[in-house]
Amino acid sequence: MPSNCPVCGQPVVRELGEAVTRCVNASCAAILKGAIEHWVSRDALDIKGMGEKLVHQLVDKGLVHSVADLYDLTEEKLYVLERMGQKSAQKLIDAIAQSKNQPWSRVLYGLGIRHVGSVNAQLLTEKFSDVEKITQARQSDIAGIYGIGVEIAESVHQWFQIHANQTLISRLQAAGLQLANSAETSTITDSNPQFTDKTFVVTGTLPTLKRDEAKALIQKAGGKVTDSVSKKTDYLVVGEDAGSKLAKAEALGITQLTEAQLLQMLES
Repeated sequence: MPSNCPVCGQPVVRELGEAVTRCVNASCAAILKGAIEHWVSRDALDIKGMGEKLVHQLVDKGLVHSVADLYDLTEEKLYVLERMGQKSAQKLIDAIAQSKNQPWSRVLYGLGIRHVGSVNAQLLTEKFSDVEKITQARQSDIAGIYGIGVEIAESVHQWFQIHANQTLISRLQAAGLQLANSAETSTITDSNPQFTDKTFVVTGTLPTLKRDEAKALIQKAGGKVTDSVSKKTDYLVVGEDAGSKLAKAEALGITQLTEAQLLQMLES
């Protein structure tokens, strides 16, 4: 097992209970590329046209050193990239600008905070309606959110205490990103009594819905969605290749739903 990162040469770490080592050098090109790829991904800021190859070019050419630098790009700066003409550059700049309209939950997910998935990001932004509230929150306040827990709370709390991350947040605010819920933002707009105060887990590949789409429908109807099965789980929505979550749900006697049954509940 390597003791140094093969990209930047800095020492790697392996945290207690983990099987793999990680580079924790924030200046590592591989770390930066991964952070930007995550930021632009479909479930985060969803910046169309910015794939892995383009991200690597932006980093290798020194055009971006953090996700905030994406919002300082201009057409002229992009012309140094391979196969980047005026039309392509304008299209990319427009896509980056459009990402400023993405909601606070997607921005939080896009930050790439360790252990924070898209569902957890929604739970966090429902509790903390803007970045100031989550920055000022105590770790115990974060851990008290149903579906979050101590490990995620510690990761979130520590992330917002780091000066470099606070600087990043300030730059994103200045760029016009959504770091607060809008007046229209609500994940529960069509409350369904069958979903109120019920906890769901979605696992496996569903026939027609993506898992995030199913989760969003459940939340919109008033249900809670978590990533792990426990005694507090009311329903497990099961697709193909469900794996260990299905086995645990069966052991706990948790009600299982197919996608069709979930949709039927939503319509009733």
